[in-house]
Amino acid sequence: MSWFPNFYVALTVSILGTLPLGVLNLTIVKVTLQKGMRAALEFATACALVELAYGCLAVWVSQMLTRFTAFELAAEIISTLVLLGMGIHYLRKKTVPSAAPRPIRPFYFGIALSAVNVAAFPFWTIYTSLLSMKGWIDLESTRSTVSYVLGISAGTVAALMLFAVLSLRVGKFVAAQTQRFDQIIGLLFLVLSLVQTFSMINDLHRAL
Repeated sequence: MSWFPNFYVALTVSILGTLPLGVLNLTIVKVTLQKGMRAALEFATACALVELAYGCLAVWVSQMLTRFTAFELAAEIISTLVLLGMGIHYLRKKTVPSAAPRPIRPFYFGIALSAVNVAAFPFWTIYTSLLSMKGWIDLESTRSTVSYVLGISAGTVAALMLFAVLSLRVGKFVAAQTQRFDQIIGLLFLVLSLVQTFSMINDLHRAL
């Protein structure tokens, strides 16, 4: 398998994982409106570097876990429950104020916020394992692994900068429609959980 599928899959998953409104993307809206696009790019780059580190660690852990045959079913069940839980969470989520930028450089602020976002590690561990077992990615070579983790970082930057660009045009609208966006994202996660459930049932059916 060439490096491009790995990069593309990681890019796509990373963008989708960053789109739900949370601390990072709401903060970059604040950073952009108050300090401009250069500050936003610094913030996004810092977040991507931390995501890169989490991605590398997730690849290493997932390669160990996938040696156990029972882990494939466990990963599918966990990923389904995670998607279902995230869907319910965003459907029921109340609008909360975003974190205000601190009087420090956006780059260091992004490093700090991303470092405490420990949910990124289990997220990438589960999905790296699942994507590898499904044959969507190949982590057998150094080149393919590097392309995968770079895709993770690129997706983080792309999604965050999308929020930055949109904030300049529709900042007030985004802030006013936060709960509606959460509901849309919640429905998306519920649909993905159903798709994953059907996929898991199909895999079990073929195995029997």
